[in-house]
Amino acid sequence: MRKKLSVSICLLSFWTTSVHAGESPPCEITTAQDILSCALKNHPDLLRAEIQLKNLGAYDTLARQRPNPELESEAASQNGDDNPSFKAQAAYLHTIELGSKRKRRGLQATAQKDLILARAALAKEEVARKTVLNLHRLRQISSEKKIVDEALSTFATIIKQYKSRPALSPEQNVSLNAFILAQGLYVLKNSALSQEQELLKAYFDIATGVPFETVLENLPEKKGTWPSVEASTEALTVRGSQLQASLAQAAVAKSEFDLAASAAKPDLEIGPMVEIERGRNQDSESYGGALNLPLPLYQQNQGGIALAKAESEQADLSAQLRRRELNLELQALMNNYRHAVSSFKNIPTVSQMEAKHKNMEELFERGIVSAALIIEAHRLMAEFAKEQNEHELKAIEALWTIYALQGKILEERL
Repeated sequence: MRKKLSVSICLLSFWTTSVHAGESPPCEITTAQDILSCALKNHPDLLRAEIQLKNLGAYDTLARQRPNPELESEAASQNGDDNPSFKAQAAYLHTIELGSKRKRRGLQATAQKDLILARAALAKEEVARKTVLNLHRLRQISSEKKIVDEALSTFATIIKQYKSRPALSPEQNVSLNAFILAQGLYVLKNSALSQEQELLKAYFDIATGVPFETVLENLPEKKGTWPSVEASTEALTVRGSQLQASLAQAAVAKSEFDLAASAAKPDLEIGPMVEIERGRNQDSESYGGALNLPLPLYQQNQGGIALAKAESEQADLSAQLRRRELNLELQALMNNYRHAVSSFKNIPTVSQMEAKHKNMEELFERGIVSAALIIEAHRLMAEFAKEQNEHELKAIEALWTIYALQGKILEERL
C-alpha cells in the first residue's frame, strides 16, 4: 500500500513539473500597461493565431509546386510458331502549365497570407480593447464596492443602535425596518459586484496567468484628462484590421477567379519517346517526341469562371460597403466620445458627493435628518457612481474602438 502511494505521489509530482515546465514564464508587472502587454503576448486567441502565422510559408511552397513528370509505356509480344516478335514504346512527359497557372497560384497564396495576417491583427486589436475595458471596470468595481461597504457599515451601525434601545416609537420601528430592507438590498449589490469581479478574474487568469492580486494592485487610474479626437480627414481615415480583413477577403476571391480563368487553358505534356521492335527478321529502334494536349472543345470552364466571378464581385462589393460602414461608425464614435467627455465637466465627482454625504450622516445622528433621507442619499450615491462608471466605460470603449479603426490601437498606452 505504501509503495503504491509513493508511486502515485511521484507521478503526480512529475505531472505537475511537466505542466509548469510547459507554461510561459509569468510577466513582470509593475503598471497597468504591463498587464495589457502581457495579455497581448499570452492570450489564448493570440497564441492560436501565432501558430497559424508560423505556417505562412507553406502557402508559397504549395503555390510553387510543379506537376511531377509522367512515364508512359506500352509493350506487346506476338508468339507465332514460325516468327515470334516483341514491340515496346516509352515516353517521358513533362507538364508545362499554360495560362500562367503557377503565377496565379502565387498571387492567391499572397492574398491568403494577407487574410490570415489581417485576422491575426484583428484578434490582437480585440484583445487589447477588451483588456483595457476590463482593467478600467475592475477599478470601477473597487470604487463601487467601497460605496456599498460604507452603506452597509452605516446601516449596520444604525440598526444596532435601534435594537439596543429598550423601546421604539412607531416611527422608529418603521425606520428600523427600512434600514433592514436597505441593508439587504446592498448585500445583493455587493454580491453582484463580487460575481462580476470573479468573471473578470477568470479573464485575466486566462489572458495573462498573472496572480489576480497583482492585477488589482496595478489598475489604471481614473481619467482626469481625456485625449482629444479631431475630426480631420486624416483622423477619419479607416485603416484598422476590420477593413484590411475585408479587403484581403476580396483579394482572395479575385485570385480564385483568376485561377478559374487560367484553368480554361489546358496543360501541355511533352517529352522524348523511344520505340523498340524485335523479331520477324527486323530489329529497330525509333526515337522521337510525344505530345499530349487536351482540346477545349466541349467546355472551357465557363461554369467555374462564372461562379468565381460572382463570388469575386460579391466580395469586392462587401469590402466597399464595409469601408463605408466603418467610416460612418468612426464618425459616430468620435461624436459620441466628444459628447461623453464634455458631460464629465458638468457633473460632480464621487469624492465631492462623499464629502456632502458625510455631512448628512452627522445631521442624522443629531436627529435633524430622517431615516428616509439617509437611505435615499445612499441609494443616490450608489446609483450615481454606477451611472458615472457606465458612462465612463462607454467613453473608454469608444476611444479604444476609434484607435482600432484608425489602425493605431497597439501604439496607444493606458
